[in-house]
Amino acid sequence: RGLLRLQDIPMQRKLVGSFLLVGCVPAVLLALVGLLVAGTSLTTQTFQQLTGLREQKQQQLENYFTQQQSDLAVLGKTVESFQKTAESKLAAIRDAKAETLMDYLSFSKAQLLDFAKRPKLIDAIESLPAYLRNYRYDREVSVDQLEPIRKELRLWWEEDFGQRYQEITGENDPDLEEKFSLLSEWSIVIQQAYFLSNLNPLESKIELLKPKSELLFEPPYDLMHADFHPMVRNFAEEFGYQDVYLVDSENGDIVYSLRKRIDFGTSLTDGPFAESHLGEIFSRANAAEVSGEFFIADFEPYEPNFERPTAFMATPVFAENRKLGVLIFEFPVDKFKNVMSDRSGLGQTGESYLVGSDLLFRSDSYLNPTNFSMEVSFQDLEEVDTAQAQAGLSGESGVGVSRNYMNNHVLSAWRPFNFEGLNWVLVSEMQVREVLNPLDANDNEFYRKFSELSDYNDLFLILPNGTIFYTVAQGADYRTNILNGKFKNSNLAKLVRKIGYGSLDIEQMNKRARFVDFAPYEPKGNAPAAFIAKGVKISNSLLGKTSQTSRTNLGSQLVVALQLSDSTLNEVMLQRTGL
Repeated sequence: RGLLRLQDIPMQRKLVGSFLLVGCVPAVLLALVGLLVAGTSLTTQTFQQLTGLREQKQQQLENYFTQQQSDLAVLGKTVESFQKTAESKLAAIRDAKAETLMDYLSFSKAQLLDFAKRPKLIDAIESLPAYLRNYRYDREVSVDQLEPIRKELRLWWEEDFGQRYQEITGENDPDLEEKFSLLSEWSIVIQQAYFLSNLNPLESKIELLKPKSELLFEPPYDLMHADFHPMVRNFAEEFGYQDVYLVDSENGDIVYSLRKRIDFGTSLTDGPFAESHLGEIFSRANAAEVSGEFFIADFEPYEPNFERPTAFMATPVFAENRKLGVLIFEFPVDKFKNVMSDRSGLGQTGESYLVGSDLLFRSDSYLNPTNFSMEVSFQDLEEVDTAQAQAGLSGESGVGVSRNYMNNHVLSAWRPFNFEGLNWVLVSEMQVREVLNPLDANDNEFYRKFSELSDYNDLFLILPNGTIFYTVAQGADYRTNILNGKFKNSNLAKLVRKIGYGSLDIEQMNKRARFVDFAPYEPKGNAPAAFIAKGVKISNSLLGKTSQTSRTNLGSQLVVALQLSDSTLNEVMLQRTGL
């Protein structure tokens, strides 16, 4: 059997097959064309859908970053608002304290001038010089008795005063023997009577009215002292004066002192303390030709007061145009400290203090009184060499950001304080971290609440020199210097530098927000971190004006930075609607 040949197929079958073939080919072609058109249409539809999704995601991302820029703008305005509010408050506190101090000093001046006119005081300064110089004879102390008294008094100087001096200063008084050798006969006798015969403690000799005496006639000095002393003591206790001196105009003898220190009965002309600032103010006041003149001596260590900082004010005493002597008040240190220690309106880190022309404290630190008090400042000669102190001593007043004596960044309000030759600086300040991040009524931090509500991983406030003084998270980068510290190579550091180098025009710089992409960030365990930041102008910045600080490229601006939340970005990208 062979293969079936075409001519062997009946015609009828050939016709049926031909008709079937002619009918199937168009159907197949139509099917193929339909499939091709349908595929093209589906591809176009899918492409258009994906394009739409892409543009939608892009718009969402743009909206996200626009929101970040808007948040930065809000934060910038908030920082400026906080600073302006704090500036006004600190300036008001500074000026109020200056006015209080000026009123007090003016009142003290008036008291001194008035006290010098009291008849009882004039009688005392007119009579006591002669009574003092005759005291040895009135006490009936012979030449033979004088030497034992001298030895007894010298031992008291060395043991009682010397031991207390060593306790307070931490060292022995190197000049004690030389100073004692300059005592006159009447100085020795009257100190023996008012020191050794006085059973009150060393710093309470003020309690004695007059020494005990078995003489038939009490010395006139003791009688006048017993009558005059209570008036002076009551006055000093009422108004807080530490000591009161009457000094004879002719010989410079301290004919009366309230406290009865080792300067009592000595001469401020040629005695042991003539070269002290007490002797200096006596010389100036004693040179006055008319009554009512006022003199002041700034705080200096004073040996009879155990080298404590001591200041004096003085005026000459006249009677019928005759100059009798000089009245001297010792300033009440506690009055200055009380005025400056009032911390109303100064928050948790604020304080006010005084600095003298020698850059030493004239009041105590609130933040660290152990290491930064007036006494420690004079003892250790620790200068308050800050930009605000230097500016105030130069006659400038202002408010600005600087570093304080503890090297903390502060918003400081300063002004010169001048009174009758005193050249001081009054400073009121708060730490920047509190000024720019105040607490609400519930003690909640503004930036922490802002960061949580806006879903940021962290928020940074960075000072012009690169110091991160605030973060919400307070991680390893908190209180470090991002520009030159251990994280100086991080992407946040690059961003801060970019802001600084971006423009020399701070106003333009403040309008621009800059972004740095995700990169491992060491302070957060090398987790990927991205940041957006901008500059905020700090008015009147003093940073860089002392040896304690160094200028940076950031000029006078603060940097506000936000760490973006990767979860927010993931939320945008992981939405699969339409996919």
